[in-house]
Amino acid sequence: MDSVLDFLENSGDAVCAVNSHQHIVYWNDAAEETFGFTPDEAIGKPCWVLLQGKTAEGHAFCQKNCPIVHRHEEGRPTPHFDLRFQSKSGAKILTNISTLAGPSLETANEEQIAFVHLMRVAQSKAIPLQRLRIHMLGPLLVYLPNGSQVSGPYWRRAKVRALLAYLALRQGQPVPRRELLEALWPDMERETGLHNLNTTVYNLRRCLEPSLTPGVDSQYIVFESGHYWLGGEGPHWLDVDLFKRNIKQARLETAVNRAIFLYQEAVQLYRGDYLLDVLPAGVGSHIEQNRLHQMFLTALEELGNLHERQAEPDKARDAYLQVLALDVRREKVAQQLARLSRREDNQIDNLSYCHRLATALKDELDLVLSQEIFARHDPKTR
Repeated sequence: MDSVLDFLENSGDAVCAVNSHQHIVYWNDAAEETFGFTPDEAIGKPCWVLLQGKTAEGHAFCQKNCPIVHRHEEGRPTPHFDLRFQSKSGAKILTNISTLAGPSLETANEEQIAFVHLMRVAQSKAIPLQRLRIHMLGPLLVYLPNGSQVSGPYWRRAKVRALLAYLALRQGQPVPRRELLEALWPDMERETGLHNLNTTVYNLRRCLEPSLTPGVDSQYIVFESGHYWLGGEGPHWLDVDLFKRNIKQARLETAVNRAIFLYQEAVQLYRGDYLLDVLPAGVGSHIEQNRLHQMFLTALEELGNLHERQAEPDKARDAYLQVLALDVRREKVAQQLARLSRREDNQIDNLSYCHRLATALKDELDLVLSQEIFARHDPKTR
């Protein structure tokens, strides 16, 4: 592999080599020219921390044990693909990346090269990102293209956040002004509602574009012919879209490691109930909120099942306990926990899970857990 690096020393492509821990051990002149980091600034750093790679669509890719590592562990080559990396200046640079794999990661040491990444700029200049990153799972969070979080006294107003969420859910489709009045101010006289809407639009624009000059059109909150919509270059990033997409892909994935990665990425997005702080303000529905909550719990359960298949009982137990912490009525999950404890001869935990479930069912639903369940997990009856 070192001879390959010697060969690539004068390559016009940026070259980055990493060890089995994904720490950068080689960084050529073209990499410095492309991304702005000197070898001293790059070498020794985790590659995912330095470059923060995302897909061309804006989804997070680079992280510890990224999909490239999983494909290598499964003996599958990685075809070339596009990633958008962050340069030292903060610019987002779209590159096409190819990967050469070194020895087995299980036998590699910190001095050996595990992967060599060859990166070439896909376009001649950095691509300005005008999309917002909008997190709806839990309290509403919005990040501007420069990475800063939208905040301030105007953003703390529920109707300002609600308006942003309402427009974001319409994915750039024009929304009639009357529809916004009916959703956000249903009990107000039209003139009062219009005044509130105009004030809320003004405040939201100030949140998203603090330096917007009076009289200049907003690139985000667009108004035309009695309709509002959320503008920008392309669809904005929504955590709920990625959450649903990752769960769907995980269920179709045949490679267990890849499925685990997709489930983990999905459940990490779930910071709390959907539209937690703006649902009372007239955005979303309790039906969809509950549906996504159940999807989250089921994803955690399925993640636990995959960890069991991988002989990772501690990780499986953590996933199951997260489910029961949020919904103690899931008897199947309690049984899975008890089965794990029985397999490890942990009799105290085994009966503890059954008693916890029985107490919860009695308190919340006035249901009594059958003695058959206790007998199935009581070591005295085995």
